[in-house]
Amino acid sequence: MTGRPIVCVGTFAEIGCFRVASLALDGYGERARATSMLGNDAFIASQLLHASGEPVQCLLIKPTRSDVRVARDFVPGLRIQALGQRSGTLTKSAVLQAPDGQRYWLLPPASGGTLPPPPPSALGKDVLLYVDMYDELETALIAWLMRALTPIPTAGRAGALQTDHGIGRLVANLSASRQSEKATRLAPFSPLLVQASFPHALSSAALAEEARRLRAMACATYALVTGGAHGFSLAGPDDEEWTRHPTRTFGGAALGAGAAVSAGLLYGLAQDVRGSELADMAGKWVATYLQGES
Repeated sequence: MTGRPIVCVGTFAEIGCFRVASLALDGYGERARATSMLGNDAFIASQLLHASGEPVQCLLIKPTRSDVRVARDFVPGLRIQALGQRSGTLTKSAVLQAPDGQRYWLLPPASGGTLPPPPPSALGKDVLLYVDMYDELETALIAWLMRALTPIPTAGRAGALQTDHGIGRLVANLSASRQSEKATRLAPFSPLLVQASFPHALSSAALAEEARRLRAMACATYALVTGGAHGFSLAGPDDEEWTRHPTRTFGGAALGAGAAVSAGLLYGLAQDVRGSELADMAGKWVATYLQGES
């Protein structure tokens, strides 16, 4: 069953994950078990949605020609377009992960500057637009969204711009850093949903509180916050909240689990699924993903 078209925007890299005893990195020559994958969240979510037959396109931010070639070879048939393609070899990054789930990322040098104009495929009023809000690209992405969502000032909630195309179609992943600042900057677009990670959350109740707080800050319809072993919490209109706990444990690095949650959310939103059913959809997709990774 296909729904609204989906466009996912983000970067691409081959990611190496190294499981270490501690991020303090004391000592010398610590042994680490490594796993690797191709992606970053926008690409992984696109891959999962494409496999389910959804009409999805992936826009890669300033990839190398090698990145585009590898991505297309890895997922044949997925529509992939570069936003500012450059020369170079395959982009690589690495992440160190401690037993408690804490991570430290080692990223390639950022490509500065502005982004090319949004392609026509990202401009339709029925298109769900998913954007990974990386810290190093935040300002450029905000400027890009100003063009993609065409904000116009009209009467609306205090501090927000109502948009002719933006309302009900922006889904933003705030990741695990500077979530509050990003939510505030996205408020003029009134996102349909914002997603964030709080890996150090102490309880499910804390996740629910963070979800409600981010929803208010972003002027979003929904906000979903993930918290590792505590599962995730989805906050919605009328102060409603739905918490889902992991249905199984996973002993590996679980790279891509957040992207699987994003894919489930996008799939549900594209089918006009809302509320408790949307939370169930996200939980189902991440459980299926982790089952395949075990």
